[in-house]
Formats: sequence, structure tokens, C-alpha cells
Amino acid sequence: MKNKSTWATFYFDAEEFSKEFQNEMAVQLHTRFDAMMEQDSFVNENSFQLLVGKTDLKTAYQDGYGFVLVEITGPNHFQTVLTAYWKSEDNVSSCKSINVSAENIEFGWCADFDKEKFLNYIKEDIVKSIQLKTLGFRYTAGFSDYPVIDIVFSFTIEVNEQLKNEINALVAKKLVSAEMIGNKLSKNVYQITIDFKKKKIEDTLFEINQFIASFQGNEIVQAIEIL
Repeated sequence: MKNKSTWATFYFDAEEFSKEFQNEMAVQLHTRFDAMMEQDSFVNENSFQLLVGKTDLKTAYQDGYGFVLVEITGPNHFQTVLTAYWKSEDNVSSCKSINVSAENIEFGWCADFDKEKFLNYIKEDIVKSIQLKTLGFRYTAGFSDYPVIDIVFSFTIEVNEQLKNEINALVAKKLVSAEMIGNKLSKNVYQITIDFKKKKIEDTLFEINQFIASFQGNEIVQAIEIL
């Protein structure tokens, strides 16, 4: 199991904090994170990381507390900025002190810690992991501009004319209810814009899912990173 102090990385801007302060911050924020999520080992099991000093710390002191902005990252490019606090007899001097321990300082998370945000991310990450195993790539879907949809392919290789034509052929074959109204190519990203016109979204979801599934076992899938 990962040590609670090793989930954190402190960057140059965090050098205003002593090593002892950094270590205690890492340990206590790890414990508080698990407690806020009401799950033991939540941080370790979901591979979250604490980054201090990568973004502007904006260190502040108010009402007997010290405050700092930190970043939490996770798999699949997840990241969020949160406010952490500490409280001691002297908040300013404690952050530079070598005599820092759980007996004389308290660290924790502030009101911008959103439990539901992390729970929703975990659900989405599980779905993406299943997609990766069953399809060979991850995909996300959004329908805010329906009936117009942008299909964006992110590849591990540079898109050539053959690959582009194969994708266009699959679009024409599988998305028969839609009309391709545009496309854009940029090195390893290929974007297609289609229009389902007056078709109701519930009538086209099956068609879209069949289109996604058609990449399973196709040679194209070997080059797809995200769709």
C-alpha cells in the first residue's frame, strides 16, 4: 500500500514550506480525503495524487487558519483545484518549522471539497475502463447540440488519406440517418460533423451505438486513442 506521505508532490513554489510541514500536510490531507469520502483507502484505490505548488498557491491567513490552493489529479486526465487549510498556534511560522506533528498542527479540506464530483468521476472512470477492455479504446458522448453532432477521433498515429477514407465509409454505412456536413483534419485528430436533421434522439441512439461498436475488431481500432 502506498505510504500516505508519498501521494504528494511538492513543486518549487512550495519550498516556502519546511519538509516537516510538507510531510505532515501530505499525511493528514490523505487521511482527511478518505474520511470525507467515507471510504478507507479511497485515495490509494483510485490512484489520486496531491500536487502542491504546481498551480498558484495563493497562500492566505484568515480567522486563525492558513489556506492554500492545491491540485488533485487522477487517471484519465482528471484534475481539480481545491483549498486546503492548516491551523496551529502560529500559522505563519509553523509552515517553516521543523517541529511539526499531528500534536501541534491540523490540516484539512475546505468547503470546495465536493464528494459527489469524485464519486461521479470514479463511475465515469469505471465505464471508460470497461470501454477500453471491450472496444479497445475510450469514448465519450455529448448531445447538447443535437441533431448536429461532432465526432472527434484522436489517434496514436498521424491521419492519412486511407484512414480518413475508411472512417468516412464507416460513417456512410452505419450512420444512415445522418448527413455529413463537414470534416476537419489536424495531424492525429480527425473531426466529422453530422446532422440527423429532424430525427428524434431516441431514434438515433441505437444507430450511434452500432457505429461505435463497429470499430471493435476493425483494424482502425488499433490506432484510436479516444473517440
